[in-house]
Amino acid sequence: MNTPHVSTPTVPPAKLERTRPRITLLDLYIVGEVLPMLAGGLLIVIVTLVMGALFERIGAFLAKGANPLLVAQYLAFRLPEMLSLGLPIALLFAVLMSLSRLTQDSELKAAVVAGISPTRLTMPVLVIGAVVALFAFINAETLQPRGIENASRVLRDIIISNPRVAFTGGQFFKDAQNQVIYIPDGGLKAGGILENITIMQGSEGQVPSSIMKAPNGKILADQGAIELTNGSRITYRNGDARPVMISHFGRAVIPIKDLQQGANLSQKPIDLPLPTLLERIKSYQSQGFRINGELTALNQKFAKPLASVAFALFGIALSLYTLRSNQSLGFVGVMFLTFFYYATWTVFNVMGESGAIPAVLAAWTPDLLYAGAGVALLALARRR
Repeated sequence: MNTPHVSTPTVPPAKLERTRPRITLLDLYIVGEVLPMLAGGLLIVIVTLVMGALFERIGAFLAKGANPLLVAQYLAFRLPEMLSLGLPIALLFAVLMSLSRLTQDSELKAAVVAGISPTRLTMPVLVIGAVVALFAFINAETLQPRGIENASRVLRDIIISNPRVAFTGGQFFKDAQNQVIYIPDGGLKAGGILENITIMQGSEGQVPSSIMKAPNGKILADQGAIELTNGSRITYRNGDARPVMISHFGRAVIPIKDLQQGANLSQKPIDLPLPTLLERIKSYQSQGFRINGELTALNQKFAKPLASVAFALFGIALSLYTLRSNQSLGFVGVMFLTFFYYATWTVFNVMGESGAIPAVLAAWTPDLLYAGAGVALLALARRR
């Protein structure tokens, strides 16, 4: 007797759906460890830069009676520039310090033992690096150029309100025509009034081509110049000390190079907004000028912010690699790795601007060093 054949319905295999990474308590815990260190590291960097500005220029301004409120405004407008310099370095410091503590306390080791892969542990740190990189790029393109422009305006107000900031007696200055201006001791009076001014024009080490003298003068700080009254001008032959002409004038206005430079912050190519930098590169190329510095700055526009991502990868990879030894870098090791980037960046920047190496190599090598080391350490950590 044949039994009837009963066909069973074919059930299609279940499709495996990819699960998106979810934010876990461990992610939030790691972020909570890094962010306070980032704020602290950024504060340290900014304070260091402010102290450097005080020693370089601001301290001398205050000593000569500059308005403290204007000086405070000047420093405030320089903050976006300080943020651009400090953010990547502060992030590297924060990642190394916070993850070093987690390693020393065996918290990262516990996460790995619980089955969390080293690659998954890198995610929250890389997200922090990406956010910092985006903020650094936006800051450099928007707040920083405006801050430098406003700082130049405030610096000019400082000089206008107190000309002694720019001039001191018994010193030499150069004007826009390469003329050497001498103001004797006691020659600078209140209100920017000058007495017994001497101006010499000519190449260094040679007989001046002309000498101007005036008993009276005045600083025109708003114009970046000085005004001479009731003076004389003696003209000489080239290389000959015998005068060939003596003339007198009632009033002469002479641009002062040092005063003009003191009242404006010179913007480096890296400080220019991206569209302005591209226009300069195009203009310089059409005129046949060297553009090594501009090309290096163009690459650094992207390399400097993205250094934050490279630092995040390097920091977490180094921490995972040292899990077995359960050793931390310590503060000295963290500071060394932090400022090693700054030293490397400075050296490659100089080489790029001088044309010793291509601009792409000069801008991206410091980032690639840390990113490459991070990838290598992460691969070794996975094998362990």
